[in-house]
Amino acid sequence: MSPDLKTGELTKTMNLLVKSGINLCGADIHFLKYCRALGWGKLTGVLIKDGIPVMADIERRDIRFDVKTGT
Repeated sequence: MSPDLKTGELTKTMNLLVKSGINLCGADIHFLKYCRALGWGKLTGVLIKDGIPVMADIERRDIRFDVKTGT
């Protein structure tokens, strides 16, 4: 979730998750946070154990030439 959430957005998001029946465990939340922190890139492999993301094998970044990267 974005660190710039407005007041009440986190509560609204969590309520939507509860109502939808999605049950996130700690590993799910850590995986989502990692993806948010990564921003843009590729994971070449994600190890799933008993339906839970356990480990991302390799992080790889590609260089895109069709968008401005600020460098």
